Formats: sequence, C-alpha cells, structure tokens
Amino acid sequence: MRGDAAEVLAERALELGALGVWPADPARIPVRAWVRFHCRYGCPDHGRWLTCPPHAPELELTERMLSEYRSGLWVAAADHPGVNRVLRELRSEAFRAGHWKAAALGAGHCDLCEACDTRACRHPTGAFPSLEACGVAVLEALERHGIDPRPGGRFLCFGVLLLG
Repeated sequence: MRGDAAEVLAERALELGALGVWPADPARIPVRAWVRFHCRYGCPDHGRWLTCPPHAPELELTERMLSEYRSGLWVAAADHPGVNRVLRELRSEAFRAGHWKAAALGAGHCDLCEACDTRACRHPTGAFPSLEACGVAVLEALERHGIDPRPGGRFLCFGVLLLG
C-alpha cells in the first residue's frame, strides 16, 4: 500500500460508506482561534468529552502537528458517527500497512461512549478529536481544497485522515 496508499484508502473509504473522498494538503488546513471560541461559547459538548476543548489539543499543537504531514484524505459522510467510523477504520488500516504517522481528525464529539469519563478514556486507541475541537476552520479548509460542503444543497460531515 505504500506508494498508492491514498488511492487504496480512498477506495476503501467509499467501500465503508463514505459519500466522498478527496486529497488533503495539510498545509492548506487553516487553524483559527475563533473556531475554538465557538466550541467554548456555543457548543453544549464543551468540557464533556476528552476529545473536545478544553481537553483537545491547543491551537499551537494542532498547527505544529499539521506541519509534520504532507498528505491526507478528506472524508465525507452523512453524519458525524458515519465519518468517524470510516476514519477510525482507515486510520487503523493505514497504520497496519506501515503508515505509522496516520492520524484522524473527525467530526463532532467522540461517539464511542454514551457519556465520556473525563478522568480516563475508555477507548484510547479509537478516540480522536474533531477538526473543530482542534481549531480547524472546516468550511475555509474545504474551500481551499475546492470541495463543496453542500452537494445537492445538504451539508455533509467531514473529517480528515493525515498520512505522512
């Protein structure tokens, strides 16, 4: 899978139920303070999940992490659990194929537990933060990649798999 990993993973994402998959350039993924501000003042999940602020990575860490990647895949699904399920499987498959840096940023709060035990994650190998929790301006990022977030007039949910 090494040479054409993104292509193989894109096909696999569609098999798993993704509604769309596009190449992602991590250098074109903007991190903005206002996104975290919206999480803190406006989201009912703030502080309730270890994958959400204030537990999620700070803006500086997100920017530094993104700078260490050169490629990835945008993945779209009809809802948050759908995109997170696909990303969880893709990250696992990429890692098993030798892409040790494979990481995912999903959509919405973590969906592995009914309620999060914010003292210790019960699913540390399956959990990952959302794009928004990390301060990613999703609509701006999609625009920079030429991706329509509302094909047919209906918003899709997006996440990104970072590869290497």
